[in-house]
Amino acid sequence: MIAHIQGKVDDEMLNMFINMYNKNEDEYIVYFSSSGGMSDVANAIIDLINRNIEKTKLISYFQLASAGFEIFFKAKCQREIINSTIGMYHLTNLAIDYNSKGEISYYSGVAQKKEMLKINYPESLEFCNK
Repeated sequence: MIAHIQGKVDDEMLNMFINMYNKNEDEYIVYFSSSGGMSDVANAIIDLINRNIEKTKLISYFQLASAGFEIFFKAKCQREIINSTIGMYHLTNLAIDYNSKGEISYYSGVAQKKEMLKINYPESLEFCNK
């Protein structure tokens, strides 16, 4: 089965994935593009895809941003990126943490962003080096 799923990561997109997998096909080739959306829904979509790793191939086109970026790079199925696809994952410039004692610490800087990307999405760096 070839499917086209694009747009905002929301309940409608989640239902598109659910309906697709409910057809119980031998193979799913999904052309996927998203500018982002709801991170809780993204987690549910990632879970669905990862329950069907052997049957699913995600092919990104146009854009992968925010929650869409997370879906693509956290999916453990086979993946491809079509040339000229734009990717964007945003991290904060300033992260502020506080504990129950009211102690505050903050982190900033480009080096931290790169390190966070390396820790959370190492696959994204591998795709860039291909």
